[in-house]
Amino acid sequence: MPTPSSPRATPSATSAATEEPRTLEELADAVESEGLVDTATLSVVSGSPGALQVHLVWDEVPGPDEQLAAYQEVDDRIDEILDDRPETTQIFLGAAPDSGRSRGVATSYDPGPELLLSLLGTTGGSPCSAAELDRRDLGDDPSAEVTFDCTVQADDLVGLVSSYDEITAIGVEGDDVEVRWEVTVEGWTSTDAQLRVDAGPVEGRQELLVELATMATEGGADQVSLVDSGDGLSVHGYVDAFRSPLCEAMLEQITAAGVGDATVGMQLRGAKPDAWSCSI
Repeated sequence: MPTPSSPRATPSATSAATEEPRTLEELADAVESEGLVDTATLSVVSGSPGALQVHLVWDEVPGPDEQLAAYQEVDDRIDEILDDRPETTQIFLGAAPDSGRSRGVATSYDPGPELLLSLLGTTGGSPCSAAELDRRDLGDDPSAEVTFDCTVQADDLVGLVSSYDEITAIGVEGDDVEVRWEVTVEGWTSTDAQLRVDAGPVEGRQELLVELATMATEGGADQVSLVDSGDGLSVHGYVDAFRSPLCEAMLEQITAAGVGDATVGMQLRGAKPDAWSCSI
């Protein structure tokens, strides 16, 4: 009786799935299928000097340690694929944008695990749910700069600026990191009202901002933007009244508080862009 011939061995789906990725696209597919992240985008941006972009996105964002571990694993596996890896790695870790607003940490370079973990911890549990880190190389004194995108629960401009102390208490570890905060009301855009703080915190500044916001509101101004540079204040908004007394009154308030550099301008609502009610 003839012996049955053995069937020819063929590659199985399982063995194909376990093959090591050979391209960034294959690696992105692999880490998604492994459940490391929900969406991975890995690419090299051409140019001089060029950059590697690593975007890891979760539907439900895990804790900071898990996010960092996922990035480090992907980063190590990229080294096994790219023979000529760009010197700069641009990173995004977080959630898919919600209503056009980013939620997570974006960096223009790899800052190292300690700073990256600090940023992830901050954005994961504060009103500042997004952070953008950039590097400033100023001669012999290089520094890093992080801008936090923050939202607060408030009903009006006064409520927005009343968050100054809370927001400026949010920062990152590292003395060489300059921090900026851009704050809006939850559900509002920066055009509706914005507080931008470029240096802080400054003692007594919240009280001054509340006074200015109250004056602006009672004076009929809206779409007010306040920019605090630490040494100076800039206020801009829109009013209906021609030659509004707001500019002079607000400038006096700022000067009385000891702020050395101040500008105040109110544009006429509905008029041409260069039509001002008052400007000092």
